[in-house]
Amino acid sequence: MAGNEEKSMVSFCIDSNVRLAWLAPFAVVFALIWILGIVAVLSFPTIVIGDSEMTRTGLIGTLLGLTALVLGPVFAFYHMTYATYSYELHKDAIVIRKGIVAKHRVVIPYEKMVNINSERGVFESLFGLSTVKIDTGTGKEMLEGSIPGVRNREQLVSELLSRKQKKNAAKEEATKVDNPQANQINLLKEILEEMKQLRILLSEKKTKKSFDEMSEMHEHEAFIGSSDAEEERPINRRRK
Repeated sequence: MAGNEEKSMVSFCIDSNVRLAWLAPFAVVFALIWILGIVAVLSFPTIVIGDSEMTRTGLIGTLLGLTALVLGPVFAFYHMTYATYSYELHKDAIVIRKGIVAKHRVVIPYEKMVNINSERGVFESLFGLSTVKIDTGTGKEMLEGSIPGVRNREQLVSELLSRKQKKNAAKEEATKVDNPQANQINLLKEILEEMKQLRILLSEKKTKKSFDEMSEMHEHEAFIGSSDAEEERPINRRRK
């Protein structure tokens, strides 16, 4: 059983460019800081901060140190987040693994999925990436799924929907097999519905037949009346 489950399991890693998409907002902020710093360097030979003066070289060195001090740890954090983020498509459920220090393992059965959506922010769009979100309708974070850094979002969403439909169909079939009493009740309901339809058809035919018979009777009476009238005319003429 374990061997079969391993064969049916497919493991995926998120796209490596997701690190750049995560880092991009910080890069934009520091780009603006650098632009302001360059403008200040070009405009003033020295910059007075409090009681001390800072030369152009000192300002550039400060900017370099600040950039390395902030962006270095941020990039390291996002790299470790990327390295520990993965998801697996098993036979019965999707498993999402994440976490740098505290490891989290989210298991979502396919039949529990309510909504499967995808979204992409500005920076994700620049790298052609999306975030696929899986909603189970429970409102519990541990039973919800979020997969960032997905390049082929349509393919993943389609695959999840297909597995969900197959699982629901198999569950319904198993329910029919395991519950013969319910099958008999459904069969009786179908028979009763067919009998109702048959009764309606018979009633319509009977009504039509009665209407036809009444029409024929009226036509016959009218014909007899006209014949009697024709016979009375010569008798009246002879009497005259």
